[in-house]
This record gives sequence, structure tokens and C-alpha cells, in this order.
Amino acid sequence: MAFALTSHAQMPFQGGWARGANEYMEFFVSAKYLTGTKVQLHNLGEMGYVRDSRSNYTHLFNDGWVNVLFPGSDRTSDFSFRFENAVADDDGFVESFSLSRYRSSSLGTGYEAEQDFVPGWEVGVRLPGWNPTPRLRIGLLAGLGVNALEEDYSATVEGELFRQKLSVPVFGSEISMSSAGQYVGSPSSGPYVLLSNLSFDPSTEEAVEQVLANGDVVNVPSSVTGKYGLDGILATVRGGFYMDYSLTPRWVVQAGLGLSMTYLWSEFKSDQTLVSSTLASAYQLIDTVRSDDYLIGGYGQLQLSYRLNERTSLYAGAEFHAVTEPKSNKKDATYADIDIGSPLYYSVGVLIRY
Repeated sequence: MAFALTSHAQMPFQGGWARGANEYMEFFVSAKYLTGTKVQLHNLGEMGYVRDSRSNYTHLFNDGWVNVLFPGSDRTSDFSFRFENAVADDDGFVESFSLSRYRSSSLGTGYEAEQDFVPGWEVGVRLPGWNPTPRLRIGLLAGLGVNALEEDYSATVEGELFRQKLSVPVFGSEISMSSAGQYVGSPSSGPYVLLSNLSFDPSTEEAVEQVLANGDVVNVPSSVTGKYGLDGILATVRGGFYMDYSLTPRWVVQAGLGLSMTYLWSEFKSDQTLVSSTLASAYQLIDTVRSDDYLIGGYGQLQLSYRLNERTSLYAGAEFHAVTEPKSNKKDATYADIDIGSPLYYSVGVLIRY
């Protein structure tokens, strides 16, 4: 039987198992746009206790720092502190000193952005199978699609300042209190402190307070200016059944059902600076958090295609997915999540028969 697109009496499919033109493998490629997904930023301005980004071994505080003797050691000999924070024994030598560190609490400030018509692509193959009637064809389908998410945001968040204090004992050589200002030293034979003595008790945290001119006591305000960026990739593999129904020799409606698996990867970058009148200088915290997850689900799709000729068709359609929820990156500091929800894809593409 000849394949004649010009004859409206001629249907493109034959009954029974596919044969002739219908047994060709079909390849498709499409532009695929994702909707229904949200990027969520949590605890903006929730800036935790800062560590010095210049060294993996330096513990930085508002009034000093302590450095590890060498990686893996609990002993430290390189440190600094202010003498005003030191406690002396009866002989006038330092027996301990106090360190303090600060953080800003933004009281749960967040940001949410809809990801509408996120561009991507999909490639795949269709394997024609059974033709129950001249107008109807059923087959198998497999595809791989990728969409890239991107969201940038900046904000200044007002919060409150909190502080922890810690008393650190000194061992080894003697440090005289006769010195003024700040002790900074790295002697080979001591003095030294132990990292095990640098464990802050969260219960010691307190809000930093100030007394106003009218006598009222209020919490000291803080301000965190941040730049945030999230990049994500959704790579989806799907497979299932499809059904083509020929309305005319050129116009075909296609529906499908199947299973899917989505690989979700994300990278969240934050650059935050904490400023408060209580602090001697601004704190800056730069952080990068990467996460990934696999989401299992299913999909349903509906498309309308137009046959240009015997081997080539153009199509447009929609594809609905239901997937498991990705794991949360929740923590006390600033973090980001991607709310997949129920992804809806719109696509336009070309189908080629070989």
C-alpha cells in the first residue's frame, strides 16, 4: 500500500503489527520548558559564628584567634588575645583568657522565586509496535531531558546580635600581665592551649544588649548584606508507552504514560557581611554548598503533531510529572532548597523516522 499524504481517505497506519513505513524507529528532539518549580532561600542573614577563611586551622574570634599547632593536633601554641580579657594568678602571670564570638539572627527571613519556563532539551526514541486499527498505533518510548535552574538574589537583612564567651586556660610558659594591649605569639616551647578547651557551650549564648539614653535596655541590632546564587540541574530519564491516533493523514494526537527518574543537582553560594556597632570590624562569610538527590516518579503526556512528509513530523505538547520530594538542606544558617512540586513541561520538537 502506498503512503499518500495527499489522500484524505488514506490512513497512515495499517492494522496488526507495525510493518512497512510504520516499523521504522523514530527519533525525536525537542526544546523543553519547565514550570511549577520553586527556589527557596531560608534564614537569610542568619550568619553563624565565623571562621577565618584564610586557613583551615585558624579559629577566629572577635577578640583574638587560636591556631592549631599542626593538622590533626589538639595542641595549639599560636594564638592571640586581649590582655583586658585575661585573668592573672597571684604572681601576675596569665592563667586564662576569655574569647567571644558573635552571630546575627534574622528571625527566619526567607525568599522564594517561581521558576517559570526554564529552558532545556530532550532527545529520545520511539519504537512502533501494534496497530489495533488503521488510525491507532501503540508503541514504546524512552527519552532523556535536561533543564538548568538559576536564581540570583541580594538583600540586606536586619537582625539581632548574639554572643558566646569562653574562658581558655593557658599551659606551659608564663605570660606576664605587665604587657599592654594584645598578646600575639607563637613560641616553640609554649605557652599553649588545647583545642578541647575551645568548645563553646550553646547554652552560654546571650543576646547582646545596650542601654538607651532613656534607660531602656534593648537588643543590639545587626545588619547582614548578602549575595546569594543557586544553580541547579534536573536530568530526567523517562520510559513508557505511547499511543498515536491519526485525525487526518497529517494531524496526529499522541498520549503517553510511563515512569521517570530525575537526578537533581544544586550548588548554593552565599557571600554575607555582618555589621554591628558592637563589632570592631565587619565579619564576612563566603560559603558554597552542593547537594544532589534522585527522584522517582511517573509522567503523563499529550501532544499534537503535524506530518511534513512520510518521515518528518513537528509536534508540540505538555508533560506532567509526579515525583518524590527531594531531601532538604535545612540547617541553622542560611541554606537553599529546590521545591520540585509537580513539574509541568511544555515542549516543541521534531520527530524523524528511519
